[in-house]
Amino acid sequence: MERFVGAVFVLVLGVGLAIYAFRAFESGEVRAGPNFLRGVFTPTRDDNPGLFYAFVLLYLCGGVALTAWGVLMAFGLAAPIPLN
Repeated sequence: MERFVGAVFVLVLGVGLAIYAFRAFESGEVRAGPNFLRGVFTPTRDDNPGLFYAFVLLYLCGGVALTAWGVLMAFGLAAPIPLN
């Protein structure tokens, strides 16, 4: 049961991150974290294309990796995460 819960948790995180990357690519802006006292740093495709594509690629690769790990955990081919 613990393996199934961990697999579902990782799958949901992975799919959610991949969906966010896809939607950010469609909209042309991606939220990239705090910008100290100026709010949230949001590189756009028009203003900063290099950073925009780097963050979209980072989020997409992270989502794919988490999804693959969740599938492997569900089939017992990867170690489950220790949920205490």
